[in-house]
Amino acid sequence: MLTSMPQFQRDHNKSILAHPFIAFVSVALALLLFVSVVNMIEKKRGAQEALVDYRNEYTSLEQQNAEIQISLDNLTTEKGREREIRKRFPVAQKGEELIVIVENAVLLDDQQSVTDSSKEKSFWNFFKFNKR
Repeated sequence: MLTSMPQFQRDHNKSILAHPFIAFVSVALALLLFVSVVNMIEKKRGAQEALVDYRNEYTSLEQQNAEIQISLDNLTTEKGREREIRKRFPVAQKGEELIVIVENAVLLDDQQSVTDSSKEKSFWNFFKFNKR
């Protein structure tokens, strides 16, 4: 019944590797490792996209900051303040005239809508008159 040591080791190694439980655990660990790697790759991709978005936003904010700084620098001078006030409000200095230009297309559209609404009223009034 005694077997030689090399034969025992060979038989023992075959039995451990061939055992279904060990094979199942090995496959499960390999699958778990694969899923973990895939999840990590997806997270890295998402982080890289977010980084690109944040860099673009940072660049945009830097441009806005530069524009605001220029505006602020302009407001420190008298001419810059006057330019900003004239841009935002319809004002004139003494001796100047203020001219407001109104486009005809806007007036025509407003007149057309008033005319259309009065026609609708008269159209409905016609039906109300006939129902009596």
